[in-house]
Amino acid sequence: MKKYIIDGLQIIATIIITGSAAYAMQPPANQELDSVGAANRHDGVLTSSDIKKFKANNTDKSKVEQAETKVVTWQDNPNNCDQSTQYIEENPPFNCIDKPAQKVAPSGRSLESPSDDCMSWIAQAGVPYSAAVEQLIIRESGCRPDAINPSSGACGIPQSLPCSKMPCTLQDPVCQIKWMDSYIRGRYNTWERAYAFWHCRGTCYNNFGAVTKTSDWY
Repeated sequence: MKKYIIDGLQIIATIIITGSAAYAMQPPANQELDSVGAANRHDGVLTSSDIKKFKANNTDKSKVEQAETKVVTWQDNPNNCDQSTQYIEENPPFNCIDKPAQKVAPSGRSLESPSDDCMSWIAQAGVPYSAAVEQLIIRESGCRPDAINPSSGACGIPQSLPCSKMPCTLQDPVCQIKWMDSYIRGRYNTWERAYAFWHCRGTCYNNFGAVTKTSDWY
């Protein structure tokens, strides 16, 4: 009887020892850490160096994901707008918008004084020269007969709006100044009153009554 008991105890001990050894030989339960690779493991155990490499790899992946999900804004200029001549729309799809054309006086002149050609056109149109004549013509168009406002479509030396209201071509400055003179005298009687109206803000008056103004026009 004792022999059977001893044999039984030996069998139980063998099972316990075998099971413990088998458990010790199992790979790490964390499958993510196992992705470091068998080549980096030593006897089935991950070293601290392996774990650091794994964390470093995860950090790199996070940066890649952030780069892939980067939000595009107008500052990225996705449509390759020429920012010297175009604006970029603030909202998607960030279209390119042409900047308004600058009013440029004839070569060698500032916008504060008319060119010799402009002075000649004024004289040919039969308009007596005055500071009001000069300033209205220069400030409206720089005395350019082919000037076109890209926003409103106003055109010519007088910036007629609509352009079709003026019975002159964009190559006929004398005709344009004559028309401008007729328009001004019909609405303001004189160029001086027209220039005062051009500067006026709030409630302003012409020959047709009161007008509310917030910007320069005549």
